[in-house]
Amino acid sequence: MKTFKSEKHSIPEGATHHGVYGCDTDCYFKKDGETYLLWKDENWSLSHFDHHRWVKPITQPTYRYEKVELSPKEVFMAMLNGESFYVLKDELIDFDGEQFWRHTSEGKSRITYINHDHEIYRRIEVTERELFIEAYASAFNTHMLLVEDVAGTLFDSGKFKLVNGKG
Repeated sequence: MKTFKSEKHSIPEGATHHGVYGCDTDCYFKKDGETYLLWKDENWSLSHFDHHRWVKPITQPTYRYEKVELSPKEVFMAMLNGESFYVLKDELIDFDGEQFWRHTSEGKSRITYINHDHEIYRRIEVTERELFIEAYASAFNTHMLLVEDVAGTLFDSGKFKLVNGKG
């Protein structure tokens, strides 16, 4: 099954659904209300397919943010090696080879420097297994570390899964 993680390099931005038409044609869709838009020729256009039974939602990843205790120089060196960092847990910091940039929902702005006043985070993808253990711990009102072995074993058995974010 295609997931966001396995196919993210080829999924168009904004795509919410995926299907295979015929035997081998990948189709990506963006659902807008009750209408499906088809990604074709690098643009979204109204889909002329009269049914979408073969189209399934693309599983989007869940992330958590971990504060890093690195010096500005260490952040810079890690960015040169391709690592991504975030400020305020949702603003990506990028380095284009010449300047640092902060990407926000409003656009991007240049950062003249990174200092110790900036709280820097790494974004880490949370696995479905971790989400299951979290939901299991929450259901029994206990800490994740206390139930990690049991809940992990249940998840690994393949007989249990999350449904709508709940175990």
